Amino acid sequence: MLERAAAWLAAVAFLAAATAAGPGSAAPQLRPWLLVEQEFSDNVDLDPDDDRQSGFVTRVTPGVSLRADTFRFQGGFDGALRSRYATDGDDEGFTFDGALTGDGTVQVVPGRLFLEGKASVSQQVLNNAAAQTAANQDTVQVYRLSPVLRHRLGGFAVGELRYTFGQFLVSSDQASNTTMHTGQASLASGDDFDRLRWALNNRVSRSIRSDASDIEQADSLAQAELGVTRWFSPIVAGGYQRFDADGSRADFDGPAYWGGVRWRPGRRTDLALTYGKRDDRFSPGAELTYRFSENFRLAASYAEGLSTAQQRLSTNLSFIGIDRDTDQFVDERAGTPFDPRADPFNIDDEIVYIKAARLALGFTRGRYGFGVQGYFGREEDVDTGDEEDVYQANANWSYRLSRRLTFALSGGIELTRFPSGRDDDEFLVQPGLRYQLSPQAQLFADYRHRWQDSNDENAEYTENRVAVGVRLSR
Repeated sequence: MLERAAAWLAAVAFLAAATAAGPGSAAPQLRPWLLVEQEFSDNVDLDPDDDRQSGFVTRVTPGVSLRADTFRFQGGFDGALRSRYATDGDDEGFTFDGALTGDGTVQVVPGRLFLEGKASVSQQVLNNAAAQTAANQDTVQVYRLSPVLRHRLGGFAVGELRYTFGQFLVSSDQASNTTMHTGQASLASGDDFDRLRWALNNRVSRSIRSDASDIEQADSLAQAELGVTRWFSPIVAGGYQRFDADGSRADFDGPAYWGGVRWRPGRRTDLALTYGKRDDRFSPGAELTYRFSENFRLAASYAEGLSTAQQRLSTNLSFIGIDRDTDQFVDERAGTPFDPRADPFNIDDEIVYIKAARLALGFTRGRYGFGVQGYFGREEDVDTGDEEDVYQANANWSYRLSRRLTFALSGGIELTRFPSGRDDDEFLVQPGLRYQLSPQAQLFADYRHRWQDSNDENAEYTENRVAVGVRLSR
């Protein structure tokens, strides 16, 4: 794992340095940092009260961040090597793991040929029924590399040819290591079209899985949107889709079509509603963005679709970007901090149909900042018919008490309804303080109370955790 991540980091750093020269270029910024944290938990493994073990956990994490916006290269990465020592629990002693988030684009031929790379290395609990502790985590790696050729046909259209090589790797046998090959050709309307926007898209892909059948997919779709008025546009789309997973009940081969409307009553609101046949099922779709102000935005969506965990994690990575204001990695769909976990469902080899509704609301102004995120998802195993429902709500609020001191409060709830009949209700509350000792040093302290109610007594737990630490950066 570390060799693969290190190679990606080295490649990004080399490209950033090699392409620094050019008009409008600024020198890449490489920032080393160090995080030292000491915590005490009265239930390190989130066991039932009769089996709980308390212990101290020490974490030392050196890392490095790179950001570059040069003539030929835009992007960067955050990488870290984390060491952890626990005095008790299932993972007592020393453990080591890596973390990486990266996104970069190189203009090989300016305006024509590009090379895009994205990467994520994180620690994840693969089985949703397991306690969300470090002892149950596995390393999940997701990489995407795409050469892209773009050509503008005057003002008529913009054409694009793209090949994406993707890899999913996990340090567990619960999910297959997967190599994904995707070829895509698209043509979209250019500046000559004012009210009419259209796009043609053809895509073929193959997912090669180490311990499960390979999956082949093909899509050939056309979509058009006509601005009848400034605020109203009908949407129509149609084409062909194929899904082949060697005899799975998910296999299909046939037409796809849907229609809907886009409503833009003003510059602040954009709402699109559609309904039709996608992935061999009739389903609705919705996307909403609303800007209350420059620093206050609402984003919501609803979608249904057929996929595997590997595909969802790879697709999730494709939406990563760097926020120009905060310099942090964000999910470009909602502007929220990037989360390498695409959804709360199992990371395994099952082919599933997922219905998901998402909502994100964020605001920053002066001393205040808050965010709210909501999620509902239903996962249906297409071969067994088993269904799992997850409801999530998370909120965070911060207030700068002084120029150096900030108070933050976060909390959340997750309700999971498993097909076995087990129901878990997990809750979390976490207040904390941040003190900016100097431009290079930040002290922090926080308290976390987490508990879970369940109709399975072996899944119930409570935890109290206190943590203090320091973050040093150049």
